[in-house]
Amino acid sequence: MFSNEHTATSSDVEQLDFDAPAQPKGGVATSQAPVEQMPTAVKERQAGEAKPVAVSSAKKELTSPQRGPIFIPGTGKISSGTLLPPKGRKAVINIGATIALLAVTIGALAAVLPMSSGLANSWGTIFHPGSSTVMSQQNNTALIAAQAATATAVTQDGFEYNGAGGKYSFAGVQNNFTLPDGSQTTSTGTTGGISSSTGTIADSSFNNPFTPGQCTYWADYEYHHLTGYAVPWSGNASAWAANASAYGWNVSSQPHVPSIIVLQPGAQYAGWAGHVAVVEKINSDGSVATTNWNVVGWGVFSWNNYRPGPGVSFVWHP
Repeated sequence: MFSNEHTATSSDVEQLDFDAPAQPKGGVATSQAPVEQMPTAVKERQAGEAKPVAVSSAKKELTSPQRGPIFIPGTGKISSGTLLPPKGRKAVINIGATIALLAVTIGALAAVLPMSSGLANSWGTIFHPGSSTVMSQQNNTALIAAQAATATAVTQDGFEYNGAGGKYSFAGVQNNFTLPDGSQTTSTGTTGGISSSTGTIADSSFNNPFTPGQCTYWADYEYHHLTGYAVPWSGNASAWAANASAYGWNVSSQPHVPSIIVLQPGAQYAGWAGHVAVVEKINSDGSVATTNWNVVGWGVFSWNNYRPGPGVSFVWHP
């Protein structure tokens, strides 16, 4: 009986032989399983011993085979690790970068290269949209400053723009005044008016070339009314004595009625352009009473007393 069981068992053991695993192509070969991991029936057969082995144990070994290695062939290429952009986007990016570079380059050139006024204005509008507003404000500021400076100079007592400023109009400078009789001066220099000493109406055809509001304007107007002679020269008040001599008029340091008194700059508070007035009478103390414009204010009529002395001359028609 023992031999029959052994034969049956041996037949079963023969089926437990394991073939050596085949080496995979292109992969790594696996080694044969160590003896400790072999089934008990196999180990006994290799040792030459024939012992009965339970069939149920061998079948249990067959139901749970070990999992062999898995070989994954490689491509041999090294991955860059980045994702490539979709086709066509690279061209769009390059075109956008080129346009931006051109815009920056043109802007830099427009800022540093000299251009004609038209081109400069057009480029300035594109690259400096606020520059036109700033420049306009700067121009207005400069214009206002220039006008203020001109007004200050023109209204300086005794000053005549270009020798006789009656034909000019100046921003911020009044040139139309009401004379004592209610008539108006005009920018052309033609005037009517009333004489301060006689109260009679002046010659309406008289053309006064000097600046209305200025002391020179009043001196020419009043002396013409008193004598019928107009001043034939031009220039600042300080030049009237020299000009009168050149035209053959009398020039003296002693007062005369009627005459034009000429004060040099600094004489009895005259400004840098001098001052002129009309001598209406000689006072008992030797001073003279004169009628004036632009002593109290621009175009303002006033009576003022002056004394003969240094820097003072009297001129009249012979």
